[in-house]
Order: sequence, then C-alpha cells, then structure tokens
Amino acid sequence: MANDLENLLVAVGEGAATGPVVFSWGVHQGIRGARWTDVHGDGRVVVRTTGDEQAQPIGRVDPGAIKELVDSLLTYDIGALKVAAPADPGRVLTLDVTGPGVSWQLQMSVSAPQDHPELADIQGMFSDLHDLAAAAAQEPQLPAPAPREVRPSTLFKGTMVLGGLMSCGVVAVVMLPILRKMPRVMDAEGLTLRNGQRFTWKELRPRRRVDAAKPDVVLGYDLLAEDGTQIRLAEGAFADGAAVVEYALERVTES
Repeated sequence: MANDLENLLVAVGEGAATGPVVFSWGVHQGIRGARWTDVHGDGRVVVRTTGDEQAQPIGRVDPGAIKELVDSLLTYDIGALKVAAPADPGRVLTLDVTGPGVSWQLQMSVSAPQDHPELADIQGMFSDLHDLAAAAAQEPQLPAPAPREVRPSTLFKGTMVLGGLMSCGVVAVVMLPILRKMPRVMDAEGLTLRNGQRFTWKELRPRRRVDAAKPDVVLGYDLLAEDGTQIRLAEGAFADGAAVVEYALERVTES
C-alpha cells in the first residue's frame, strides 16, 4: 500500500492522476462526530461533518498549493510513518488519502502533532489551504474581457495595395499569406485568424523579436502554436496596434 500511495502522490504532483483524488484531515470530536477538511486534487476545498449529507464548499486553491501538499507528504514519507494508535477513540486525528487504487488512512491521537513535527506541518497545511480557499472565494471575479475585432492598419493595407501596383502584384502576393494569418477577432478564450483557424490562449506561447544588433530592443512578438503556426504581432500592422498586442500578451500570459 505504501508504494501505491507514493505512486499516487507522484502522479498528482505531475498532473497525471487517472481519477479523482482527495486528501482529508479529520478531527474527531467524540459523540459529535468528526469534522473533515477535504482537499480535492482539482483544487476544491470542502468541509464536512460525519453524518451530514451536505458538505460545505469553501473555495478553490491553485495547482501550486496542491503540489506543495503532495511534495510534503512525499518528503515526509507519510506512508511509512510510525505513529502510536490513539488510546481515546473520541479524541482522534485522521489523515486520509483516496484515489485510483488507493484508500489509505493514518489515525493518531490529538497530541501526536506535538511529538511529530511533520504531522504538525501537515495539520498546518490543511488549515492554510482552508484559509487560502476561503480568501480566494471572497475575491471579486473580474468580468471576462470583451471580444476585440482586429483590423489591419491603414499602413499595412496601403503597402499591400501600392506595393502590389508598383511590383505588378508581387508584393500583394507576398503579403496575402501574412494577412490571412493575422488575427481577425480575439476574446477571453482565444483568437481566430483571418483564414478561419482558431487557437485557445493555452495553445499559444509568446516569443519576443529583438534587434540582432541591440538585443534589448524589442521589435515585436510572435505567438507560437503547437502545430507550427506563427502569428505575428506587430503594432504597425494593426489599427490600434498597441492595444491589440497588449490584449493578446495579457491573455497568453494568464493562460
């Protein structure tokens, strides 16, 4: 079981768990039952009392907080920890981990964290996760950004038309693929190119373009997709170019 527990913790830390995982800290209070703080692998924090059908959602913590808990359980080798069995069944603390193929539990007396610093740290982490989730739930939720239509700049269109006339259409032919790979609309979820391709912000990563002679000078940005698509973000190519670039970089950074 210790190996199964360790494998599950590693999988959660790597984001590779194959099913729901719950970490629970229970405080038994005699005839009043037990009060549990459940930390789900997806970040949800819930409080429940033994016998109650309704659990109380507290809020959600970010994946980094879950990984910190998992890393602590691995560092402390919690599956191999030897703790004396509690003598009083009405005064018990329980650490519980359930997930695909694992149902593991460690019971201890309420004084055990005083004798085992690792248990005191784990107890404190559950308390901190509860407080973090509660604080996050109180934060005002910002409205999703309004979709932004992206239009080529007058300079870009003028260069394409005049350059095409002066070059017997060569410049226009060269610039047409560039135009078709320019964004047509951006929204909270992603962007749609003028050729109809759709990408979510999570599928894109930014890359700075710098002056070869002066690496500190940023010329613009590209958005790179996993399929090899490169989306050029150049302020001069868009009407309201600075706002368009800022909108895109904010979204791709957030994701």
